[in-house]
Amino acid sequence: MDRLPPGSPANVLILSPEETNFYGAAPLIQALNHAIPGGWFGGALPSQGFWGYPAPLDATRIFAALGKTNHERFAKGDPPL
Repeated sequence: MDRLPPGSPANVLILSPEETNFYGAAPLIQALNHAIPGGWFGGALPSQGFWGYPAPLDATRIFAALGKTNHERFAKGDPPL
């Protein structure tokens, strides 16, 4: 992810056979860490960073956690991530 050129997507989800990884905005990392315990996180927080989980996860579960974060942002009047 560090080698992607400027203008690349800000939030990236990588589903692999061995683990699940997300790179992006800190509120989304916090949402994933809260909704799916047992993973790891770090990076340039509190602005952006990474989250990972040591097994493959269904994308629907991940998007549900991320969608809740965007719903909460919308309720506060903030733009979606």
